[in-house]
Amino acid sequence: MPNAVEPPSESPNRLEAAYALLADASAAAWRPLAGGTDLMVQMTGEIGERPERVLDIWALDGLRGIDVDAGALVIGALTTYTDLRRSPLVAEFVPALVDAAATIGAAQIQNRGTVGGNVVNASPAGDTLPLLLALGAEMGLGSSSGERSVRADDFWPSYRATARRADELLLRIRIPLVPDRVVRFRKI
Repeated sequence: MPNAVEPPSESPNRLEAAYALLADASAAAWRPLAGGTDLMVQMTGEIGERPERVLDIWALDGLRGIDVDAGALVIGALTTYTDLRRSPLVAEFVPALVDAAATIGAAQIQNRGTVGGNVVNASPAGDTLPLLLALGAEMGLGSSSGERSVRADDFWPSYRATARRADELLLRIRIPLVPDRVVRFRKI
């Protein structure tokens, strides 16, 4: 197994500072780091490309939380699987997401791994991705140029690819609340 090489990193505590780093075209590509459960494997070079620079966004507390707003369940990109499992709102409106979160790794992964990380990693084995597609979720992206929303079925155009631009961060996932909708999750 190759050794992980620690790339240069920054840890902004304001969203605007993160946007400024991502917008700097003269800098090497930044790889956002949330929980780090996937990125740590990539840093060895065994899976995916090693990041040139790491943008640690863990301190951006505004990207955490679960709420209901305008007929949608809104999940912050830095919301952990443990947060999903413990949320009364998720249990009430999208219990299948609670079931999916419970199957992801052990407690350590659930405590650190984020829904946003699962979304932008775009792994075909990502447990939340099929649910987000089935639920008609939208990904809220932000940059120094503003915000935009991308439907889940447009967000993953191909294998391990996303519609997220290099200067953007995933901010939130919006799941429309549809009356009488029943969605189940089963990991096979």
